[in-house]
Amino acid sequence: MLSAKNNSSAVEPVGPGFLRCDVACDVAENARRFVFTVLDEQREEEYVPGRYLILEYAGATGQVRTACYSIVACPTRWQVEIIVQRVPSKGLSETMFNHLMVGALVRCVGVAGDITAQQLSGLDSVALLAGGIGFALPWALIREFRQWARQGRRVPRITLLLCTPSLEAVPCFAELMTLELAERWFTLRIHVTRQSLYQDNGCLWRGRPNQGVLDALEASQGIVICGSQAFAVEIHRAMQVRHGGAQYFIEAFSSADSPLPAKQADTGTVRLKIPASGVEFEAVHSLTLLAQLESQGLKVRSQCRAGICGACKIKVLKGECRSEADFALSVQERAAGYALACCSYPVGDELTLCLRTS
Repeated sequence: MLSAKNNSSAVEPVGPGFLRCDVACDVAENARRFVFTVLDEQREEEYVPGRYLILEYAGATGQVRTACYSIVACPTRWQVEIIVQRVPSKGLSETMFNHLMVGALVRCVGVAGDITAQQLSGLDSVALLAGGIGFALPWALIREFRQWARQGRRVPRITLLLCTPSLEAVPCFAELMTLELAERWFTLRIHVTRQSLYQDNGCLWRGRPNQGVLDALEASQGIVICGSQAFAVEIHRAMQVRHGGAQYFIEAFSSADSPLPAKQADTGTVRLKIPASGVEFEAVHSLTLLAQLESQGLKVRSQCRAGICGACKIKVLKGECRSEADFALSVQERAAGYALACCSYPVGDELTLCLRTS
């Protein structure tokens, strides 16, 4: 664990929340490892593998972008490690992959998340299901449990099911295979979705896992799902068929801020009202509430912009909205009318909201 405060050996801060890139190296096809030194010794957040950093970076374009990245490791007291997978979307990951160099500064505007090894330590068995960009969180947990095992501490039985387009795209593939062979507490299953395999062999399987594969997984007390919004929703729904009694931990690091695809988008509008501030405007069906509220100059409390931190929770007083992957809300909160502005879209003709401002 890395606690970023009260250390006289820390580097002198250059500003609140800044990290300096000390290592940038490739760990797989389209995946790069970055190690940062924490420059702000006044921060009170705890940097723990499994939690995530909310980073801001401008890069060569000058446009500041924000995204979340799981902390994979803390090599020293004042260092954090992340893995960035290149996504050709002109987002922050693409910018960091192409432009972030050793010595560059990145601003950390928050540390959040609670899916850590300590959080899962009381469980006898845990299934980790990851797709593409979601590999970093399971890898952080696996590395922590490996360290625990070496120290003689109890670790749960871990099953990792990883979906990847090719074996070359798997970060730390050799380490995963070594763990599969050497550790009795660890089971690996890799589904290769695009690269051709001659046949299913050991822990390597062809194609996406179907319902039968998920149903046949060992019953686990805890299930961690991490990937894109679409992956998380699909796998969560499928796992609940046979594993409904498990405790679920879900993170999806892809923003819902962008417009819906044309085939899903509704071009209609909604009369959106905020009684507390006296604001009314015509909102479109195809953009998130958070994006549209911010476009009106309303400062809505938010952090991850991906439905996982819960910071942008709002209450629907009248009307309805459609939510995409609002994992941070409980069943009770949804029933009480709460929604997450970052992944909710207005529907109908009129919508009245109560906001929590930043």
